[in-house]
Amino acid sequence: MDSGNDSLDNIKLFVKEDVDFIIKRNPRQESLESWLEIAKQYGVKSEPRDGKTVYIGSILRDRGLKNPVQIVFRVTERTILANGQILMMPEIELDSWWVSVDNPPEDVIRLYREHATCEQFHAEMKSDIGLERFPSGKFDTNAAIMKLAALAYNILRIIGQTALKDDTKLTRHDVRRLRAKTVINRLMFIAGHVISHARQVFLSLGRSNIWSNCFARVYEAFV
Repeated sequence: MDSGNDSLDNIKLFVKEDVDFIIKRNPRQESLESWLEIAKQYGVKSEPRDGKTVYIGSILRDRGLKNPVQIVFRVTERTILANGQILMMPEIELDSWWVSVDNPPEDVIRLYREHATCEQFHAEMKSDIGLERFPSGKFDTNAAIMKLAALAYNILRIIGQTALKDDTKLTRHDVRRLRAKTVINRLMFIAGHVISHARQVFLSLGRSNIWSNCFARVYEAFV
């Protein structure tokens, strides 16, 4: 969960229900300098580049529960920016999470990043598939619509990943996946017309459309 859910009540609920959690902390008025000292004492140091030092580790902190709660932290100290600018005063950046899992700190940070990836998929379901608002006031009806939308979304994702298997450059930038909206606009709504000739039926696509070869390749992959 993100920092908007950094609440003792949430942690108490998760502990009561025996549910593991990773919650981004809201540092509020905590001193970054004091966190840097904690990081130097308990964290593992790495230097990705000159002028940038990263400390990753974990500590325990009492929150008034039966057992202390673990905090995973990542503290970054910059004395030189990526463009080479030397700073008069070090720049300190803090990321920390309340966690209940026993994974190493690096795994916790990676798992939280996957939370952000899931949010991207949620955004696609709402905007590209059109489920920002459900049409019914009945939960059962909306649940059925959600299942159908998930099926449609998964099919679009499979088509998009199949389209990227070719070396042909389809987008301006190199991408690892196509949004559902892109698959719909470029492959579902592709322009063409049906031709009947010599007792055969053909689908003719415009030669100037860079997606035509991709469409044919994806079509052959599933037929």
